[in-house]
Amino acid sequence: MKRGGSLLEVVIALGLLAVIIPLIFNLLPSSMLSLRRAERLQVATTLASYRMDEVALIEPQPGRDLDEVVTLPPHRYHLAREFYALDIYRLDVVVSCELMDSGLPPLRLATRLLRSEVP
Repeated sequence: MKRGGSLLEVVIALGLLAVIIPLIFNLLPSSMLSLRRAERLQVATTLASYRMDEVALIEPQPGRDLDEVVTLPPHRYHLAREFYALDIYRLDVVVSCELMDSGLPPLRLATRLLRSEVP
């Protein structure tokens, strides 16, 4: 019984490695970019969610009540909260978070408030 591989087996193994290794190295940069983008979107979603939760603590009136820039180094986020009165009992709330130093579109969260008492 022979120990070791034939020349054909070695050539096939090297050919497979020559195809697979560049594919792996091409995937790493794009996966790192996707990871950074996902992290920034997660931060934007968290900031917008916090601002949405604050609505329960204030007396909302139609119009914009929040317009701020949050800096979390090395990135900046522009947050805005707006209220739209549909009628005397319903109020729509829209919180938008724009990632200022990226080409991503603004993230928007929206909900509807039902008021039991008319202001």
